[in-house]
Order: sequence, then C-alpha cells, then structure tokens
Amino acid sequence: MALGFARSVAAGLAALTLSGCSTNDRPLFVDVGTTLFQGLTGQNQAVDLRAGLTREALKPVEGTAIVVYIEERGVSALMGELIATPNGRTFVTSDGISLTFETGFLKSTRGLGGDLMGAETLAVRQALGTTGQAVRVHDYLTGEDGIEQRRFTCTLSTPVREPIVIYEIQYQTARITESCSDERDSFTNDYWIDAQGVVRKSRQWLSPSVGYLEIERI
Repeated sequence: MALGFARSVAAGLAALTLSGCSTNDRPLFVDVGTTLFQGLTGQNQAVDLRAGLTREALKPVEGTAIVVYIEERGVSALMGELIATPNGRTFVTSDGISLTFETGFLKSTRGLGGDLMGAETLAVRQALGTTGQAVRVHDYLTGEDGIEQRRFTCTLSTPVREPIVIYEIQYQTARITESCSDERDSFTNDYWIDAQGVVRKSRQWLSPSVGYLEIERI
C-alpha cells in the first residue's frame, strides 16, 4: 500500500522540479523521507518541500495524506496513510519513517531519532472543549533500551473559531491550545479541528531532541 502511495505521488509531481527547494533537477518527491531524516540529524542540507506543493500536483494522491514539517530542522515530507485501525492511523514516507495518530493526536513515531515510543492522550482528548486540566503520558526509549515514562499536566484553552487554508482549500475550524509541563520540559500544542471533529492542522511537540512537528492533512 505504501508503494502504491509513493507511485501515485510521484506521478503527480513528476513534472515539478525542486526549483529552489533543492538541487540536481530531481523530481520533487524523490527521497523525501531521506531528506526528512538527514535534515533532522544534520547530515544534509535542510529541505522544505512545502513551497513546491500545489493542489493540482496533489490530485493523483490517493487516500489520506499529510504534510509534516520539523520546525527546528526546516525540513518537510509528504506522508501517505499505511494503516487505519480504531486505535490509530499510521502514515509513512516512501522509505519507512512513520507517524501514528489517534484521532489526530500524535501517538508514536519511528525513524526520526528521539522518537516517541507511545503516548496516552485519552484524558486530554476527553477534555477538549473545556478549560480543565488533564494528564498525558509519553514513553521514550532510554540509552539502555529501557522505557522512560513521563507524565505531563496539561491545560486546555476554550475553542476559538479560526478558518485555515491548506493548499488552496479553506476549512472552518476551531483552534484549541494545549499547554503542558512536567518537572523538566514544557510545551504548547495547537489543534485546528473542523465541525466533524477532524484535526485538519496541528502543531505538536514530539520530544526534547526533535521539538515540534507541524502537520497538515491533505
């Protein structure tokens, strides 16, 4: 299924060149997963592919897809849905980097370094639309291959109506802010949610070493 996704994207973007996003006149979709990883680890020049994506170019993409941007590294990738279950939806790049979400909330990542092995966000999701507090739990892999579990206390804002545009399409959404902290770190997540409960866009903290991801649903 992932291979089919990669082919459908490549077909739609074959006519585009990197034109300022990179060099060597390669197709826009070539090695986007590798670009994401190398930019994150500093092994290559950072590339943000978003400027070259248009709604017309994305037409051949079948099924649900997302565009993910790592703020601290200035790199992005187009990711297609590989698996959808009641417990999560997993998106992958063409070379296997993966992000898993539960109703739009980041649940786990693989292949980025400093990965989130798992997250429990049920209490936060149940508190959406209130100004109450909730606890989220993150699991991270330690250097000894053990699991470090961190508990963050989070405060949710009241929803604020905020229309957004994602690749030429406008969505009517409500923006909700989630402010979290534990004894070591603090972060603020933002979610833009439409009337059907779909998280159309979000900015979510992954880990101390990776920082924030910006996610747009195509």
